[in-house]
Amino acid sequence: MEFQFKEEAYGWGDRFYIYNDNNERVYRAKSSVMLLSKKMVIQDLDKNEVLTIKNEPKSLLKPKFYIVKDGRTVATVTKELSLVPKIIIEGIDWKMRGLMFTEYDMMQGEQEAFSMHQESTGWGFRPCLKIAPFADPITALGVAMTITYLFNMKSNEPSTD
Repeated sequence: MEFQFKEEAYGWGDRFYIYNDNNERVYRAKSSVMLLSKKMVIQDLDKNEVLTIKNEPKSLLKPKFYIVKDGRTVATVTKELSLVPKIIIEGIDWKMRGLMFTEYDMMQGEQEAFSMHQESTGWGFRPCLKIAPFADPITALGVAMTITYLFNMKSNEPSTD
């Protein structure tokens, strides 16, 4: 399965669509920023919630986001701030391989659960997410969107986990 984002980067407070590999809209994303917390809801085209990504303000140095599916947290994604930022995923056995947020693989043991890469559009690039058949596509979408957000945070934007 493959998902494409029509914008190269997105921010919290936006609304956008996620497309499949046939260039059909499959999900819509709606995000909001309230005081120090952030939340993104992914819905199918009938506006049924399929995933929520949210954080709770706890530490300015270690942003942590919760990926919630069917009312339960299926994973957390944390960015450790250092000279080389590190992404930690808890709740599922996935490890990030690669240094750039735009080009990386998410590994489950020796198998690739999904890969994120940039696809040329003729006028620029857009993120493209390829998911292995054994990986849950909604969870993979949530993890990839969170990682993209964490690496796109502006240095003057408060990191509010």
